[in-house]
Amino acid sequence: MNILFRDTMTVYNFRRDKTTGAEKWHRTVVKGIQWRHNRNELSVSNNVQSVAKAEHITIDFGHSYGNTAHYIQPCEYKSVPEEEIAKYWTLDTSEGMDVLVLGESEYEINADCKLSELSKYFQYTVTVTAVSDNRNMPRLKHIKVVGK
Repeated sequence: MNILFRDTMTVYNFRRDKTTGAEKWHRTVVKGIQWRHNRNELSVSNNVQSVAKAEHITIDFGHSYGNTAHYIQPCEYKSVPEEEIAKYWTLDTSEGMDVLVLGESEYEINADCKLSELSKYFQYTVTVTAVSDNRNMPRLKHIKVVGK
């Protein structure tokens, strides 16, 4: 195990049922990450600067860490049949609905546990806001994620 990527996260991928239109979340535990807390992020809007706290997550793809599900691009994830969805996970910023939790979560998002309740159980729960895919690099193949 790489000493830099010792953290574990749980990814909740948003999907809409194609027949009923109901909201669904698929849960995947991903090992081999580095989660950095409360990084300052500067943004400018209408010549006004503001600083917000953001979580920065780096996912190592150079080692398997025992992960069984495979990362695929968001456009591919949307077309995966429901019976095969457990084999894959993604990081989608387009709808602002994918959520990351620091640690291994056993909670399924359904009528018993709402998405908003995750922050009660986990100190670090964020929505994926930016993704930088660096898996094509010759060394340290990784994806960097910003969550707020």
